[in-house]
Amino acid sequence: MIQKHATFTILLLNFLLLCVTYVTANTVPVQIAVYGIVGVLYVLAPKTWIRDKQLKAVYIGWIVLALWWLARIVIDLGVDIAPQRLYGSDLSLYVFFLCIILIPAIFMPNLDFSNLRLRRLMIILLVVIGICLISSMYTNMSQGVDIRNPHHMGRFEANQELSFLGYALLGVIIFSIAVTLLHDYKELYQRLLLLGVIAVALITITLSGTRSATVAVAVIVILYSVATRRYAIMACAAVVIFCFFFFEDGIRQFFLGFDSHVVDRFYDSINSDGDISSGRNFLWSIAWEDIMQHPILGSTAFFHHVSQPYVHNSFLEVFRAIGIFGAALFVVLNAYTVYMGYKLIRMRSDFMFFPMVFVGYLVCSMFSETLLRLPMYWLMAFATLAVYNYEKNRLPEGDQADAGDDVEKT
Repeated sequence: MIQKHATFTILLLNFLLLCVTYVTANTVPVQIAVYGIVGVLYVLAPKTWIRDKQLKAVYIGWIVLALWWLARIVIDLGVDIAPQRLYGSDLSLYVFFLCIILIPAIFMPNLDFSNLRLRRLMIILLVVIGICLISSMYTNMSQGVDIRNPHHMGRFEANQELSFLGYALLGVIIFSIAVTLLHDYKELYQRLLLLGVIAVALITITLSGTRSATVAVAVIVILYSVATRRYAIMACAAVVIFCFFFFEDGIRQFFLGFDSHVVDRFYDSINSDGDISSGRNFLWSIAWEDIMQHPILGSTAFFHHVSQPYVHNSFLEVFRAIGIFGAALFVVLNAYTVYMGYKLIRMRSDFMFFPMVFVGYLVCSMFSETLLRLPMYWLMAFATLAVYNYEKNRLPEGDQADAGDDVEKT
């Protein structure tokens, strides 16, 4: 029984951890306990080992990248090249690196997805995350003055423990799930409910004032529209964007009613002639200077500039940590994972929500946070590899080479 539901439980627990701040402020013990359970389930879960040579190369590539990065961290901390400020202690960094990167890299791509009750998983996540976001929305609108950070233009937070980006990424997740379920649910009331979920997701991202999550949703829409050839969705998105700017004055006034200038971040990104990166260009230039000094082997896994413990760009982060060859491997792995995701979406796979979430996190990692604190980026990358292997194995042998090229689910 445990083995049968192990894959489902692994995915569910990892997603629910994103909402743990709604339950407790002391999140680390909960995370450690959950990752311990997940580790046991990885061992017990039924496996479908990757046999395809190309997919196996990608699988090995992810493990090599993880070990390479871990070696860099061990060297930096071992000889005290640079201290880390990402976690409370070095031990916490090692534990979370193993739990969110290395162990999933080894086990997740080989899990058997044939018995995964995917629709049940998505419905549970929609309900749980949806309730969390609606509760945050209500709190923000009714008591927002008490929990907003005055140094962030009145951006709305989910709670005191969840970052703006973490809040917005919950919206990206339910947006991806809702788009996936629109394929399966045809009744009018079902579609209206899912459109309501999409509205909650977009409002959440707007309230958080996180532009990287907004770009992530736009990229997901484009990827989905191109892969499925449903360009009407892009047209609808264009209408929403047009209305957002056409009614700019009214929208600004609405948020000013809550003493918030959060939407100014979006409007100023288009209208401003100055630096719209909120200082990221300066951080990127510092990182690039470090890279040019040590382009082959890399400089250090940790970034320090005043109060910024990371560089706000995943590609620069990897390049700076492990050098040009590691960065090249990182680019190739991400490109191929996006390509696999595109094929899954094109074949109308039930699992296409995985690559959509992966793309969302990948885009956000290029502007915000560090990959060392984005567990869902890694999990969805490895899950995309696993489900692509699963879907490919389901096809007749003659069709496997062109999996996803012209296949549409019936």
